[in-house]
Amino acid sequence: MNEYISDEDIKWYGIEEADRRLFNITFRPEWTINRERDVYLRLVGSGREEFANHKRFALYWEGKLILIRLDQQTGRSSAGCSVHYELLGIELATDLASSRPQVLMDLKEALTTYAGGGVNARSQNATSFGF
Repeated sequence: MNEYISDEDIKWYGIEEADRRLFNITFRPEWTINRERDVYLRLVGSGREEFANHKRFALYWEGKLILIRLDQQTGRSSAGCSVHYELLGIELATDLASSRPQVLMDLKEALTTYAGGGVNARSQNATSFGF
């Protein structure tokens, strides 16, 4: 589900501390969360100008924060909107290396729910992956 993060969850997951560490700022964050599996995805950065399609995401998985860089391309057609992601990089801890296939599967599921815009997504976009 896409939602703004509640004050209770900000404290529980240490969101403010992570934001200070990653950006040196804090703001009212949003996420895509699967509460049953305790997995969340947050957009934490975006490129500028010719790199505006380069996005940085934080994936909370198995109690660890994984930083991921993606190229996000969006499109429109008579069939609707689409989003395509290419993996540019992933900072996966060595103890999670054997879990990479599951991490990527959960990442794809979260990005499909994120629909290219999280709480601001207007509809469920067709999502495809190049990884």
